[in-house]
Amino acid sequence: MWVDIAGDPGAAAAFYPALFGWRVERGVCHLGERAVAGIRPGRHRGWVPSLPVDDVADARQRVLRAGGRLGADGLVTDPFGAVFGLAGPDEEAYEPGAPVWVEHRGREPEQARTFYQEAFGYLCQHAGPAGYVTFQAPGGLAIGGLGRAARGRAEWVTYFSVADTDDATETVLALGGRVKTAPEDSDFGRVATVADNQGVAFVLVSTARSGSGLLTQTDKPIVTICG
Repeated sequence: MWVDIAGDPGAAAAFYPALFGWRVERGVCHLGERAVAGIRPGRHRGWVPSLPVDDVADARQRVLRAGGRLGADGLVTDPFGAVFGLAGPDEEAYEPGAPVWVEHRGREPEQARTFYQEAFGYLCQHAGPAGYVTFQAPGGLAIGGLGRAARGRAEWVTYFSVADTDDATETVLALGGRVKTAPEDSDFGRVATVADNQGVAFVLVSTARSGSGLLTQTDKPIVTICG
């Protein structure tokens, strides 16, 4: 999974290495020897995931036919305002400090489901005891979740693995960030929504205290609901 943060590169480089243990070289964030994220300048501040596709050029055409828009920077905006990129398949990394999940949140989840099915052929499934809806590629790869937001434009939200969510939220505060929702146990791990020193929101997730796992749950769909 690859994600980029758009905004002030200097502010991002001061915040995320201290939180996740990253090493930043020429705008690329490394966790150990593995590149896990990018930092890019941008007026719209936020985490931007790159959805994995086999053929980027073909995927761009399918996005346009489904109603999406392509920007000059190569990023895609879906019909609901959520921005994402396209990239070739990548290895998954689940260790603390790695991006492990993305979730589309908007006011029109049914319409969003239709768009991503038409553009990418995704299947939608219930996963976990709470009936969480996930996107999956036809080959079975879990792509991300589908959620609902009460207001504002749609967005893709990025989840990062941490060893301990409670400790990580304290680090966020010490680095000049904010805690938007306090740590709590969920079906998928102990989660907290936070914002960095630029106000960019993201989610911390750990299974250390709750004993459950986001990726374990979403790998085992219970009921197919679409696709």
